[in-house]
Amino acid sequence: MPAIECKIMEFDLKTIQNEELVRALQCLQDVLTQTACGNRLSIAYSGGLDSRFLSFFASKCGLVVELLHASAAHVSQTESKEAVARAQAMGLNVRVVQPPLPTPQELAVAGRDRCYVCKRSIFSFLKKEATAPLCDGSNASDALVFRPGSRAIKELGVHTPLADAGLTKPMIRAAAALLGLPDPQQPARPCLLTRFDYGDAPDARRLRLTQQVEDFLSELPELRAGFRLRWLGDQPLLHVASANRFSSKELGGIQTRLTESFPELGSVHIEVMDNLSGWFDRRSRRIRPGS
Repeated sequence: MPAIECKIMEFDLKTIQNEELVRALQCLQDVLTQTACGNRLSIAYSGGLDSRFLSFFASKCGLVVELLHASAAHVSQTESKEAVARAQAMGLNVRVVQPPLPTPQELAVAGRDRCYVCKRSIFSFLKKEATAPLCDGSNASDALVFRPGSRAIKELGVHTPLADAGLTKPMIRAAAALLGLPDPQQPARPCLLTRFDYGDAPDARRLRLTQQVEDFLSELPELRAGFRLRWLGDQPLLHVASANRFSSKELGGIQTRLTESFPELGSVHIEVMDNLSGWFDRRSRRIRPGS
């Protein structure tokens, strides 16, 4: 395949052999330029790979980027600190805001629409705070899975440049590695509420415990490919990605360390799975009457 000559502001992509990726990046530049108002963009910045890449790419395309990070009880404070540090390492400043959120009870009543209710509340607030057109890091892969929060983003008119340019998650990882964004294989760690079953109303104690346990597990190199600490009622479940490289002995060692470090967890069931995302959705489909 012949190389495509392409220069996007600070990025010289003339040696890239992947035509689809080059065209998507060219399209992303066009989308960002058309979306910006007076060369400015606001980005809902979680600190995950998608919003990091969007912020990084937009700034390298010469746009003035305002990053808005929502801090709340369902967001790990450790991840919030890391998000701010990662942005500063890119030379970008973050404005940390605290949007009003539905109560745990209101989200429990929302059931499978809890992400929609929560995201609508957060992004309604972010739109008021933004000083330029607001963008979100949704990508083209998100359209292939159950993402009720995407409906809220669309209803509120929030821009989704990565999705609009056709960039999938694998393409974002590839582009991030190519263009020099640190940690292009960063595992996804969704908000803490996704660790609880639909209809559950986790209190501050369980949210805090979940954050503490996941912070502890994130330091273990054998779990670098990803994990989730989930709850079925009061029963904790540790789901680990099959892409992690560990032996059954190491897995048993993780369970022992959890018991010793967090006795309040009680017995933790560990399960290895290929796909960490959407476990509660798959479970609800399995137990639905008539399914």
